[in-house]
Amino acid sequence: MESRQHRTIPPWIDLGLGALLILFAVLVYRRPPRGPNASRQRRDLGLLGLFAIGLLMYSPSPFYLASLHAIAKGQAGAVATALGVVLVAAIYMLMIEIPIVAYAIRPEATVRGVSAVNAWLSRHGRTLVCLAAAAIGVYLVVSATVRLT
Repeated sequence: MESRQHRTIPPWIDLGLGALLILFAVLVYRRPPRGPNASRQRRDLGLLGLFAIGLLMYSPSPFYLASLHAIAKGQAGAVATALGVVLVAAIYMLMIEIPIVAYAIRPEATVRGVSAVNAWLSRHGRTLVCLAAAAIGVYLVVSATVRLT
């Protein structure tokens, strides 16, 4: 029989990872913004660069794999497991499916909306990354400190 006890990550790993995330947030925030030529250079990646980006973008995320692992470990029946996998896959694909369906229904509005979101992200994406990394880093540091005491 398999044990139901889960291994926990030692607090020092959370502490180190949290400190690295906070350092990452500070470094990204302090780095000067790239000029307009940077986006043009990113577009000229070549075939190998495009292949690498496609491979990275369409490989399963750790959250997706963890979800599938949790479903497999749940030891539910075959129907419940299949429904769980389909549900997780559908949620995972929503970021692709919603714009495609919206484009099929209202192409002009979808292009305007996606362009507006892209413009907003290009202006505020750096701040979002810094805030997310800092928030997760602070959470990990505080959590590890509490567990160490």
